[in-house]
Amino acid sequence: LCDGLGACMGGCPENALKIIEKTTDDFDEEAVKKHLNKKSFCSSLNMSSFEDKNLNWPLKISLVSPDSEMFHDKDLLVAADCASACCRDFHGKIADGKTVVIGCPKLNNPEEYMAKLREILSKNKIRSLTVARMEVPCCTGLETAVKKSVGQSGQNLEVKIITISRQGKIV
Repeated sequence: LCDGLGACMGGCPENALKIIEKTTDDFDEEAVKKHLNKKSFCSSLNMSSFEDKNLNWPLKISLVSPDSEMFHDKDLLVAADCASACCRDFHGKIADGKTVVIGCPKLNNPEEYMAKLREILSKNKIRSLTVARMEVPCCTGLETAVKKSVGQSGQNLEVKIITISRQGKIV
């Protein structure tokens, strides 16, 4: 029954969540600033430890590093994070051969997406740019963020839009 919203944090009807009180260190704003200024939020990931240098992880727009080699000279797919779950053909027909980043403009800040995408486009040679969005109104924000980012980055890229119906079909 969980939708991830967290509205039932105080009393989960399925007892899937438990609130536990703990003693912790005081909040350290300077430590948070240091952490956020790192190139990637996933600092435990050492990309050189992977044999596959084309590893496409992390996926979330908010977590990727614009300096990552996964963007250089690649075909970039910016997808609504629900698109791959809804579309049976997503990996074979839409994402195959592309570097994929995902996000949801309804649940996250499209302005942050624009800033991150603008930085990715400014720092990397992107061969092509595709947006995979759902046909629902909230996905307009993802398409708009990508198009504005391209315009602000100075890149001359055509943005291909792929729309997926609520039934999971590519329209």
